[in-house]
Amino acid sequence: MKNLTITIALAAVSLTCGFACSSGSTTGSGDGGTSGTSGTSGTSGTSGGGACRLSLAWKANSSTCNAWMDSHCCSQEQACAANATCAAFISCVNACPVPRKDACINACGTSEPQGLADIGACSKQTPPDGMDIPSGCEYP
Repeated sequence: MKNLTITIALAAVSLTCGFACSSGSTTGSGDGGTSGTSGTSGTSGTSGGGACRLSLAWKANSSTCNAWMDSHCCSQEQACAANATCAAFISCVNACPVPRKDACINACGTSEPQGLADIGACSKQTPPDGMDIPSGCEYP
């Protein structure tokens, strides 16, 4: 079975968001976005949440992590939310209790849905504004 962990780059930075999602961005580059809201870590999040139509239930700091993702990876989140398989996978993994066990994650699917790799790749890049993803943002 394939482990579907998205490894997120860590940095100790503060985050202030106040941009609107840009529709003209390309995969892997930073997007403008407004900070979105999400549930607390360990709660069931769904696609349709967040400013960019996708909320990830992070292990900790969900609102801070989702705000960063909405600001920097909006087009990737929107692409995943628009793909039924990717959105269902995210919703399923979000429902797994934290700390998430492989058995729960693997029950959501054993192959990476289209769009998930783009979200992971975007989260690991240093965006044009130089603000790396906040420390502690780890999914799933």
